Amino acid sequence: MLKKVNLILSIFFAILIYFNQEALAFHKKNMLPQGKPVDWNPEEETTRNARDRVKSEYCGYKAREESLIEEIEDIFENPDTGEKELTTIMIDSEKIRVHGYHDSKARKIKSPLRPNLAKLFFEIDGGTKFIEVLKMYCLQDLERRRPSKFKGSYLETLYEKIAKDNGLISEKKNEGDYNLPIGEKIFAEGILIKDKNIVYYLPDFLIEAEKQNIKDKEAAIVEAKRAAEIKRRAEASKKWVKKNKPKLLKKAKEKQLKYDNKIKEIKEDISQLNTTFKQYAIKFDYALDGVEETFNITGNKANRDIKEKLKELRQKKKLHLNKAQKDIFNNGLNNINKRQRTIKDLTNYQNITKLIENINSETKSKNKIKGYEDDFDLLKSEKLETEKIELDIAKLNDEITKEKKNIDSVISLKEKIDTLDNELSEKGIFDDVIKIAIYVIIFLIILGLIVYLILQSGKMNKMNLVSKSNESKFGKLEDQIRDNAEKMQREQYIRSRQEKTTLSSVPPQPKEPPKTPEEITFGKYEEMMNNYKEALDNFSKVAAFKQKWKGLALTRKERQDGTKTVLINSSRAFEKSEIWCTNFDDSYFALPGSTVKSNMATYMNLDFEKAQRDFKGVFSISTGPSYFTEVALLRRGGAGFVVDRIGKLQFPQ
Repeated sequence: MLKKVNLILSIFFAILIYFNQEALAFHKKNMLPQGKPVDWNPEEETTRNARDRVKSEYCGYKAREESLIEEIEDIFENPDTGEKELTTIMIDSEKIRVHGYHDSKARKIKSPLRPNLAKLFFEIDGGTKFIEVLKMYCLQDLERRRPSKFKGSYLETLYEKIAKDNGLISEKKNEGDYNLPIGEKIFAEGILIKDKNIVYYLPDFLIEAEKQNIKDKEAAIVEAKRAAEIKRRAEASKKWVKKNKPKLLKKAKEKQLKYDNKIKEIKEDISQLNTTFKQYAIKFDYALDGVEETFNITGNKANRDIKEKLKELRQKKKLHLNKAQKDIFNNGLNNINKRQRTIKDLTNYQNITKLIENINSETKSKNKIKGYEDDFDLLKSEKLETEKIELDIAKLNDEITKEKKNIDSVISLKEKIDTLDNELSEKGIFDDVIKIAIYVIIFLIILGLIVYLILQSGKMNKMNLVSKSNESKFGKLEDQIRDNAEKMQREQYIRSRQEKTTLSSVPPQPKEPPKTPEEITFGKYEEMMNNYKEALDNFSKVAAFKQKWKGLALTRKERQDGTKTVLINSSRAFEKSEIWCTNFDDSYFALPGSTVKSNMATYMNLDFEKAQRDFKGVFSISTGPSYFTEVALLRRGGAGFVVDRIGKLQFPQ
């Protein structure tokens, strides 16, 4: 009975060992559930041999045979068409599926062997048994055949030695004990491997991780190379930018400077246009006031010449002293002044400004600088696009200048009428005096004739009475007259002889002493002032005064730069100019022109506004009992004359 029981137990343990030999094999922890199918040929080896072979090759935990149906692609010839075609066929396949396997590639160990790497983490801790860790690594001796199971193999002795080398020693046997936990120290610092022939095989759950690690490493190498290349290119680009950027920036700034110079020219033209309009407006107001005054004060309107000229003046006033035209000019000027402030908003100026900002801000990118070079190439031949405003400025300036000349013609005609009216007025008084004198003379002559005839009539009667008594005495009287005549001739002859003798005996008169230079200069000055007063009172003497004293027509310079007032040549004729310049012996004098006196009302209007404006720095303006002037002393300076001493101009109260 006992023998039967022993037999049954032996059979039971044999079966248990056979079916649970996996427990004696390699790692079970963390193994992949799907395992790995491995080809085998049932005709060449038994199932057991195939399992042992696969487990040995892959250090597997367990292995099972299985039949699979696989899809494979094959090329065959189509019997209908004779063409080769790719097709999928299903075949039966015998496999050994191994679980808890390792990679077939042996890996050398760089001691210590660390199971806690982030990229190959075995998912263990300090409490994991040492043998489990070694089985996960499938540590093998490279020179020995890989066993199909752990129990009873050389691996037991090897693992005991490794456990002892790492301080895992059984207290009872004083030998290495691989069943002990690895502990925190080994987990942190790694497993010490002394034997150089020991290799490890990567467990199944880390094979894909290692492949990924390899990919990541290769990718990191590629990325490092790429980063290095990017850095090299960036440095090269930065160096290129440092070399070429200043050249492009210089060209862009030169282009902007051309635009700025063009803007400066336009602003100067606009400033001159404003000055031209201001002169036009002053002349317009002056002419309008003067024309109205001429219409009001002209006294000889019945004169045919004046009548025709007044008619012409009215026509010119309608044409050239039209306030609507002045408003048109003013609106055009305001529009141009407004557009002046937006010149820098023009597209090309904004483009070159933005381009300079971009170039200045860029320090690294070669491609951007090259792009900016392309942008500059598009701009370098472009104009500022100010042609329209330049044309409008020139057009408006021409129109205003033309109207200024037209107003000059109005003023000239007005002055001619004033001069002619003055001459006729002065001549009219003189003619009246002459007429009265003639009438008085005629009256006196007639009265004398009447008296004479009355007297003569009385004498004739008396003479008739005594004519007879006198006839006898006539002969004697005739002889007496002849004797008296001869006597008077002799006496005249004697008297003439005596006068000659007397003259020859009279001593010569002493000569006058020569005059000093100061007396000569003063004499010329007095003569010049006398001639000036005559020219003021008689317009016909202006031309002679100009010729004798080398007269020049002057006016104040629009923009005075210093403390001294500068006078320049006037565009008006000498006869019409406001300031006359005369000179002798290199001395220059300034005097108000004759038009100032003839148009005193205009200069005295609005509290002498026009006089103060036109003669500022030349004559001091005052009032007195009569019109009076004192010369201003000048000297040549630059293109004109500088006032050294201000003169005086006194208007009557």
